[in-house]
Amino acid sequence: MNALVAIVCVGTATSSLAQADLSLTFVGGSNGGNAGNIPIAPGGQALYELIVRNNGPVTAANIVVMVTFPPKVSINPAAVGTPFSCSSSVVNGNPTLTCTENTLAVADTSALAILINLASDYPWQNGLSATASVTSSPADPTMSNNTVTVNLVVDAPTAIPALDSRSLMLLIAMLLVAGLVVISRSPGA
Repeated sequence: MNALVAIVCVGTATSSLAQADLSLTFVGGSNGGNAGNIPIAPGGQALYELIVRNNGPVTAANIVVMVTFPPKVSINPAAVGTPFSCSSSVVNGNPTLTCTENTLAVADTSALAILINLASDYPWQNGLSATASVTSSPADPTMSNNTVTVNLVVDAPTAIPALDSRSLMLLIAMLLVAGLVVISRSPGA
């Protein structure tokens, strides 16, 4: 009699490859700002600072930080901090900064400083929203702490009030009178 024997293995395959958990934090700017409150107005500039941290359990490799800004923002590549190697481009009409770093040890951090300039015709009513993300390989097991979006209030441009012709004539007359008073009181006049 022949017997049919079947062996069935039931289980879950697991990988023993450990992955680094990176996190990304916005810490503010050098213009006296803090998260969500960098003072900036159309035609002005601000400094963003992002911190990448490796929460372990292994060294992170092939780190990529990508920051996307709205149109009418320019990125000053000379102001980007080390140890990152960065390049800027325009993706779907949005200025985008891509920065890479080879490795980041467990519990270490790397700072990335980004100087931005707003065009003088930046639509200040919309504020400024920038999104940054960090990735590495192998893939990060905890993606929930890899993206940060910063929404900033942009100050209204300061307008110089226009003078009507009557006010302008009055101002000129006052300046002339003030000038004559100064001349008449100066020695030798």
